[in-house]
Amino acid sequence: MPYHVSAWTFIVLWFLWTAWGEARLRRLRYAMLAVILLASFGSYITAVRDLRQPYSGAKDCAAFVREEIPEDSLLLAAWEPTIAGVVSYLDSDGIYSIYGGEKVTYVSWERKEQSIGGYEALCAWARETKPGAEYVYVLYAQINTSQDFRKLSGMEPFLTGDNLMYRTPKGVIVPSETFAIYRVPVQ
Repeated sequence: MPYHVSAWTFIVLWFLWTAWGEARLRRLRYAMLAVILLASFGSYITAVRDLRQPYSGAKDCAAFVREEIPEDSLLLAAWEPTIAGVVSYLDSDGIYSIYGGEKVTYVSWERKEQSIGGYEALCAWARETKPGAEYVYVLYAQINTSQDFRKLSGMEPFLTGDNLMYRTPKGVIVPSETFAIYRVPVQ
């Protein structure tokens, strides 16, 4: 049962228990009932939304990575802390960190923020990590795109609709849990 429904049920019952007997006027009773019903209505709408819409886009993004991106590809997390949800759904060798290019099996806020660098450095890293790699797939949390651009300077020309492979569909409850994957050519 969603938290909202159980919380509002408790509030309504407590309100009825403490105030109903105190209300002497019929109008006051109807006013209290109207307030309870209106407040509950908003809670039920939220509860229905919680049940029908996904909380996060991480599971769907990870499914896309597993199904559409070849296993031997380089998948780079543009800003590691924002993709924690996706990392949890993938195998341990799935994502590389922008911080030095090491594999990400968990997210740590204590890593030094030292990125691979610009586009040329990214290509050099890709050739060193996987010789013959044609593409690097860059995973962004859409809410932090401006933060990500600072980490990978010079990438803007490659992060366009032409190179976009995946974007979290609309309807996710938490905006910071929406993702995009771009295919960046290695030259």
